[in-house]
Amino acid sequence: MARVAPPDAADPPGVTLSEAPTIKGKQGAVEWYRTVLGIPVSMNSVVVSTNNYTLPSYLIGGAVYYSTRDLYRHITRNRRTA
Repeated sequence: MARVAPPDAADPPGVTLSEAPTIKGKQGAVEWYRTVLGIPVSMNSVVVSTNNYTLPSYLIGGAVYYSTRDLYRHITRNRRTA
C-alpha cells in the first residue's frame, strides 16, 4: 500500500510539541508515543525508522535524542491509503 504524507497535522489536543530534542533514546521515544499519544508503537518501529533516517534524530553526547514535534510528524506521515 502506498504511504500518504498529509500536510503537517495540527498539534494533538492537550499536547505541547517542541522542536527541541528533549526525548532521550529509542526507548524514550516508544514511551512517549505510548504514554502521551496512546499509540502502541514498537521498539522495532522506532529502531528501523531511526536507522533508515525516516525518523529525524539528534546525536548528542553519544546518545540519540528526538524532538516531540519530529516524533509526531513521523507518526502522522505514516498513514496508509485504504
